[in-house]
Amino acid sequence: MASNLGKRKRTLAVLRTGTRKTPRDKRATLADVAALAGVARATASYALRGDPKIPVHTRKRVQRAAKKIGFTPDPEIARLMQHLRKGRPISERSAIALLSFEDEEAPVRNRYYHVLASSAEMRCKETGYSIDAITISPNQMPARRLTTVLRSRGIQGVLILPMISSRDCSTLLDWNQFSVVAATYTAQNLEVNRVVPHHLHNVYLALNELEKRGFKRIGLIVEAGDHERVRYAYWAALALHQQEGRSAPIPIFQFDRPEALVSWCRSYKPDAILITEERLAAGIELLVKQERLPSMPLVILNHADGGRFEGIYPYPEIIGKIAVDLVAAQIQRGERSFADRPNVTMVEGSWIASKARK
Repeated sequence: MASNLGKRKRTLAVLRTGTRKTPRDKRATLADVAALAGVARATASYALRGDPKIPVHTRKRVQRAAKKIGFTPDPEIARLMQHLRKGRPISERSAIALLSFEDEEAPVRNRYYHVLASSAEMRCKETGYSIDAITISPNQMPARRLTTVLRSRGIQGVLILPMISSRDCSTLLDWNQFSVVAATYTAQNLEVNRVVPHHLHNVYLALNELEKRGFKRIGLIVEAGDHERVRYAYWAALALHQQEGRSAPIPIFQFDRPEALVSWCRSYKPDAILITEERLAAGIELLVKQERLPSMPLVILNHADGGRFEGIYPYPEIIGKIAVDLVAAQIQRGERSFADRPNVTMVEGSWIASKARK
């Protein structure tokens, strides 16, 4: 018995120190992860799935252990256990589709979109799922045909990527056959879980930063469709800030014509302006110079991290990762169709100073 105990201790020591390499053809197991992290196998399993019942520090310890020994969860095993419990045969491989639309030109050029999609693809690989980036033309393909295409590719989960404008997605395909998560509010009429930036927090963070620097006349420029994209969060944050007497009551300007923007600036005299997208900033800055308007800081609410403007960085890489984790968890639990009570996960952004102020 003493001999067995000593052998077990040596095994744990090897796992913890990593002094003995696993043979190339031997895959690290969940038991290896549990031993290295010093937890039970069930605890390791729940921790790797991000189960909130497991304390955060334990989840992080298990995740570090898995990364150290190169453990990659096998989604087929999870699905096998799920099907065994339900007595169903297995007929598909596990794949997650990243769904986008070919007429959405702006997100293709948008760094936020690219970072989120790349992060989602990387997370799929890390968790053992194959990834299928699908760009569709919803007006040219019937819902039944699109559903068949996705099923033939082994798609079980669908992650809807951000869109520049709102779209009714309710009849796009037969959602009852897929686990679905949207990384946007713009996918309308779907009772699904979502992962999005914490827009209300982000605007208030920007307002507070400008207030600390002495700005009192803070304007907000938006584009058509922004109210649906952020669920009126920009409007709510600015209204609250103004109601508290912390900034002047300047109406929100919806960007359409340059001459209308000039008139708005001259009428309300903002000393700082919040802008939803960085691609608008250079044009507005040039217009201010041409019309000899007072110089003012332009703050980007969807900052690309690295530009010369300041603003809020919304962490699209984290949003993409969380979204994939949610889809994977729904697949493993066998959850299809719409959620009974959809959850929205919001990721708080951070203030990014301009290079000139660093």
